[in-house]
Amino acid sequence: MATLHFANIKLRLRARIPLRALVQLLPARPDNLGDEFARQVHKSVIASGLGYYPPLAYLKSQNLVAPYLLEAVEQVAAASDQYLRSIINERLAPVFSNVVLISVQFPAFALPPIRLSDPDAIARLARHYIPYEIKCELSVSMIRKQPGEEGLDKFAISAFKRSLSELLDELDVTPLEAN
Repeated sequence: MATLHFANIKLRLRARIPLRALVQLLPARPDNLGDEFARQVHKSVIASGLGYYPPLAYLKSQNLVAPYLLEAVEQVAAASDQYLRSIINERLAPVFSNVVLISVQFPAFALPPIRLSDPDAIARLARHYIPYEIKCELSVSMIRKQPGEEGLDKFAISAFKRSLSELLDELDVTPLEAN
């Protein structure tokens, strides 16, 4: 009788949630939100004398942007997270015996890599501050007849891309290096 083995693989996924998906989950178009948000951030940064564009937490703590805009950004993040979790559960559960999201991060909440002197600062801020882009770490496992995890990372990456590429933009999946 053959023995079954569990193989675990950890992966890093980076993708953009398509606008078409968010439009169905939100009351307003998030791309319109980005333009207004970026203009308010730019105006507040100039008026306050900051030499950089701060992360969202600082904008919120200092009341540099209208609260309704910050709430809208948080709604976009929640909708993006909901969408990602639902498609991962729907598409990857049949492929892997277990799928666990270890962490989900939105680069929109980090310090923007945009300088005040950038001539396209407002357009770049509009793209940065709206949480379309998601980075996450996942652990997937599968049952195998043979022991070991040789070649499983390539199989897992291929399965992710095959299952999610039509539902996520700019999908990139890489093995998570063991620390």
